[in-house]
Amino acid sequence: MGFKLPEKYRQKQQEIYDLKYVIFGEKEIHISELEDKTVTPEMQSQMRMNSYAQEDLPPKLTDEALLKMTKRFLGQCSQPRFPCTTYNEALIHTIVPELVKRLEENFK
Repeated sequence: MGFKLPEKYRQKQQEIYDLKYVIFGEKEIHISELEDKTVTPEMQSQMRMNSYAQEDLPPKLTDEALLKMTKRFLGQCSQPRFPCTTYNEALIHTIVPELVKRLEENFK
């Protein structure tokens, strides 16, 4: 006999899944209908979505769109403490900016 999740839990997970939609023009599309690495920066700028869909968006972005989104998010991060004292701070303020710089060099 295995462990069975409560029905209430499954219902909540289904509700969350149902909320993952993107409004693109006049159409409402579930995020799972978008293919991986197909959403360009131009398409992304025309999309509206809630935070549930936003969580599942990165795999759907092209490399260019993902890089652009990463730079935008990094610009919204708080200023670092020097030296960085946690892994989170080191990733945000040291590692990811270097990754972005190198990826930009590869796109040129």
